[in-house]
Amino acid sequence: MTSHVAINNKQTRHHKLITEDQFRLEEKRLQEYWAAFLHSHVRDVVLTQGVDYFVHSRNLYEVFMRLYKKLDYYSYFHKINDANEYRHVGILCYWLIKLKPFFVTKEQLDIYNSPNERFAFFLIISTIRSIFSKVCPEENFNYPSEIFERNNLYDFKYCVWDEESMIRFVETFAISYGIGPDRVNNSAL
Repeated sequence: MTSHVAINNKQTRHHKLITEDQFRLEEKRLQEYWAAFLHSHVRDVVLTQGVDYFVHSRNLYEVFMRLYKKLDYYSYFHKINDANEYRHVGILCYWLIKLKPFFVTKEQLDIYNSPNERFAFFLIISTIRSIFSKVCPEENFNYPSEIFERNNLYDFKYCVWDEESMIRFVETFAISYGIGPDRVNNSAL
């Protein structure tokens, strides 16, 4: 829960901080997605952490700290206590792109120039695909075209986004698969 501290006879609200255990759990899950991302984007090459790529731990901590702050903001100001997966991944991806905790050092790899943007797109696709398979188990998931991906990677890298824009992008993208926020909020996932 949030805490209140009296300063000069005023109540000042403090954001709930992510605990060390929560951070380790979130970090572990994200590292598993990062490994899946590397496996799907870098074929025939084994990448070693600390040699071929690095994870900036402080930036990664800040990603989750800001994610939790935003979720706390939604809870406190908008009474949204259970943010859907689209909102969650949108905020997460926004901060991954902004704070860039992942670095790839092998210049000859396709992901060298934009690992965080590509990883964010991978997380968005993974989230939508996961929800799609639960909501529409009888249908096949069609991946977006290479042109669509390239255009969005360009936007992620060079255009100005804010958290809300990223959330709307994820929701709109999900709508194109027939599984928008209204469908997800009403289904038992």
